[in-house]
Amino acid sequence: MLPFKLSETSLRRQVNDKSWSRGQSYYKSGSVVNVVCRGNNIQAQVEGTDYEPYRVSLEVDPGGFKSATCSCPYDWGGWCKHIAAVGMLSCRDPQKVRIAPPVKDLLNLLDVEDLRELTLELLAEEPGLVERVEAFAKRLADLEALLDEDFEGEAISVEVQVVGTTIRSSRKPNYNGQQKESAQSQSRKRQTRIDPAPYRGQAHQVIRNTVRACEDGWDDYDIELEGFPELFAKPEDFIKAGDGANALIILDAITGTLAGEWSEVLDYGYDGDIAAQALDPLWAEALLQTELTDDEAMDWQVQLEEYAAQFAWEEFPLASEVLRQGWEDLALQEVLEGTANELWEGEAPAHADELAQIRLRILARQGRWEEYLNFAKAEEQFRDWLVTLIQWNEGEQALAEVDCLETVTDAQAVAEAFRAQGNLSAAVEVAQQGIELPSPQAAWRSYAGVSVSASSESFKPDSNHYELAAWAAQLSEQVEDEVTMLELWARAIAIQPKVSDFNHLEMLAGEQWPKMRDRLLDQLEASETWSYNAEDIEIFLAEGRIQAAIKKLDGYHSRDMTIKVMKAAISHDPDWVIRKGRAGADDIMNRGKASHYDLAVKYLTQVKAAYLHQSKQAAWKKYRSQIQASHGRKRKLINLMASASLD
Repeated sequence: MLPFKLSETSLRRQVNDKSWSRGQSYYKSGSVVNVVCRGNNIQAQVEGTDYEPYRVSLEVDPGGFKSATCSCPYDWGGWCKHIAAVGMLSCRDPQKVRIAPPVKDLLNLLDVEDLRELTLELLAEEPGLVERVEAFAKRLADLEALLDEDFEGEAISVEVQVVGTTIRSSRKPNYNGQQKESAQSQSRKRQTRIDPAPYRGQAHQVIRNTVRACEDGWDDYDIELEGFPELFAKPEDFIKAGDGANALIILDAITGTLAGEWSEVLDYGYDGDIAAQALDPLWAEALLQTELTDDEAMDWQVQLEEYAAQFAWEEFPLASEVLRQGWEDLALQEVLEGTANELWEGEAPAHADELAQIRLRILARQGRWEEYLNFAKAEEQFRDWLVTLIQWNEGEQALAEVDCLETVTDAQAVAEAFRAQGNLSAAVEVAQQGIELPSPQAAWRSYAGVSVSASSESFKPDSNHYELAAWAAQLSEQVEDEVTMLELWARAIAIQPKVSDFNHLEMLAGEQWPKMRDRLLDQLEASETWSYNAEDIEIFLAEGRIQAAIKKLDGYHSRDMTIKVMKAAISHDPDWVIRKGRAGADDIMNRGKASHYDLAVKYLTQVKAAYLHQSKQAAWKKYRSQIQASHGRKRKLINLMASASLD
């Protein structure tokens, strides 16, 4: 039996209708086999069309399903049918899931000699793992040296987890300096200087491809989408590895070539700022990961000014700021040390947030977590500050500070961090507050003095608010917090109506449903939802609110939905059906759109039914005669009408 109950709600939200239906078939046919749960991981095999079964892995926790992988090639939106089938079995037949010890518990049963023997066997099968073993051994040696030379405070447990094995020390690291060691020392360092020539060639090819595409009339060609991603991938790889020096060599080659040849694409509407703005953050991050002398920093500043001039751009603002501040700027040092809360004199520049994110990535990469927290708070990067506090088991402090969050997406990140730590009640609490925050796009409007509070008319919930509300509702359902669960599902439906959510809430509400239903339908009628999937109309039709469906139909352009509403409205508002149907059919017939005659016939079918419902056969025949007189020579139309008994 699983250690906690799993609800299908969190599974269903990850699977589209087609995969869900096929997953049902796999589940019912018994194709899910060898289901094992180890800790928070469920692994299973699903027998499909190939001889070898597909291998599925599901990460779960008390909040439900978190992530999933499958060995099948499916990659078309949401989780695949095999994952759906394994999830269904885990929810519906938990007794069929074999509980096995987590890998770390199995390893704890082995002594040093056993682990050595196992490791040697694995290395014999996978020789490429030798470098991983060597890197792990070096990390342990570095950690031991660190703990020996510098620690303070009372002894606490420090754990390093690798492949399920925990190595413990009773000493507490001192975070006042040692974490400044670059991540380069913890990963393989490149021993040679990169050759810039291939990157000049790649940049040149990007210019050539763009010119060729424009000359061939490819109006939708976009150099930012077609050329930049692959070109910038290599310097990004070196930056992520902490190798700023080689990243600078690559960036210099790329930037110099693009700047020198940019005039060739200028006449095709590609202004130089397109390239300069894309390159600027890469330069900034590479420079921040490279030790430069004052002369070297000056040389790079001069070089970047030349490139900016070639792009007809004023400067590379991020890179220029980095060259001015580096890491040694006195104000920056005070912020990192936590002795100051202000980095900028006066108003911060427009690029302050982007530069702050670059610095935070580097601090995280280098494991400088105390400095990371100080800097994130001072630079008002509150999402990153709170998420890191939570990850460092300072959730109580983080929960007390969530009022500083500005957008719904920030709240989502913090709520997910609480869930990852197992604090589901805090996750739901943050989500409830986050639903009242504006979207990132709306938040920008506040800088122009436009109010975007939840109580203002300009506050428009969007897909971010729906996702957070539904996510928190599912979490509340999983932990059986009924009051919060019902409240959040109702809020999610009000933001983005979905038939499946509406039906699910009906099942959950029980005796409370009649009152909830009426209140929710009234709310949907009065609201102007951002969604254009017409599911609110589907709900109105299913609940018999035909006039509400008619009113909402004006905001949609779905012909199939129009026909569906007309059919439902015949007994409620036949005059509207006649007006709507005649207008649609007449437009198609008058324009002679033969490919749309089948749609015209659908309209006319509903028009006839509405006339007959009112016992106005004569009025229908008169209108039918007008059609014959005006469009009788359109044989396709007349034949389709005859087949539909529109006589």
